[in-house]
Amino acid sequence: MLEMLRLLFHLRKQALAINANYGEARLLLGGALMSLSDFQGAKTELDEFVRLNPSSPVGYQRLGSIYLQQGNFQQAELQTASALKLDPQNLDALAAMAELQVKQKNPQKAFDQLNLAIEKNPKQPKLYEILGRIHLELK
Repeated sequence: MLEMLRLLFHLRKQALAINANYGEARLLLGGALMSLSDFQGAKTELDEFVRLNPSSPVGYQRLGSIYLQQGNFQQAELQTASALKLDPQNLDALAAMAELQVKQKNPQKAFDQLNLAIEKNPKQPKLYEILGRIHLELK
């Protein structure tokens, strides 16, 4: 696994050497660095991705994930809320926001948000999976 991440890291760096504005490479490189627990490096790449792609919710959601893993709940909520503002149905951002609410000891807010998302997307199985995971965490 570690070797695959290193290879991914190397290939993304090559893509960026060819075109420094290649946003997708920055997004993937940021993800690879997150997997290696290099949160500062991941944040640098994702900040640049967001600068190049300000209307893409993915960069904000991943930045929120970094902050959540580091325990910076205020920044995690700010970044995740930015992702949800751009795409209210972003499942990864909805899951991250629900996880954040549970960690902040506000599970009712997580349930309310997920139930609202389920009302809008009743045939989206991932939402039920997230809701079930939160129920299990709280038992």
